Amino acid sequence: MAKKERANSYWPRLNRQDGDNSPVYTVCEQMDFHWTQDSVAEFRRLWRTGLTLPQIAEHFNRDPDEVMLLVIDQARRGFIEAWQPPKHKKRGGFPTGKLSRASS
Repeated sequence: MAKKERANSYWPRLNRQDGDNSPVYTVCEQMDFHWTQDSVAEFRRLWRTGLTLPQIAEHFNRDPDEVMLLVIDQARRGFIEAWQPPKHKKRGGFPTGKLSRASS
């Protein structure tokens, strides 16, 4: 019985406008979906340089999943294109992710 009580407390009831008062689960409540305008501009710049998603997440000190959602949002809106690795004249290595904050 204790398991069922815990399970029910996990599913809060919301007063929805359509009258349906069944339990509702909100996905990713613990994630931060908010980005400042400057951070979005910086993200686009880093994306264009070819930094990987984990490198960008480290740059912003954010969960990679939060950055992935920004990638999806920006791609759907047409602000970024598919990721491309950086083009180097010499072979080997990716950028370190420690770039200046100057806008491009």
